[in-house]
Amino acid sequence: MVVADAGYGVSTPFRTGLEERRLSYVLALTGKEVAHAEEAEPHRPAYGGLGPPTLPRYRTPPRAVSALAEETGPEQFTQVTWRQGSKGPMT
Repeated sequence: MVVADAGYGVSTPFRTGLEERRLSYVLALTGKEVAHAEEAEPHRPAYGGLGPPTLPRYRTPPRAVSALAEETGPEQFTQVTWRQGSKGPMT
């Protein structure tokens, strides 16, 4: 299990590296990150024949990760304590 602060949490190459290594991780975020809901599916618009083929895109804009987390409800979260800090358990 890898635990890191927001300095690493906002780094896409760092997260990608963890996923490529199949490591479990918990990373802090700054609160500015956006994402698509889990059920969102990208679609590929029809190719008109001119220029490069169209790339897949989402029909809805990404939303703040904090808003998506609030919508899932507290029952979807598990509090984790990873070590004892100078002021008590770090959760």
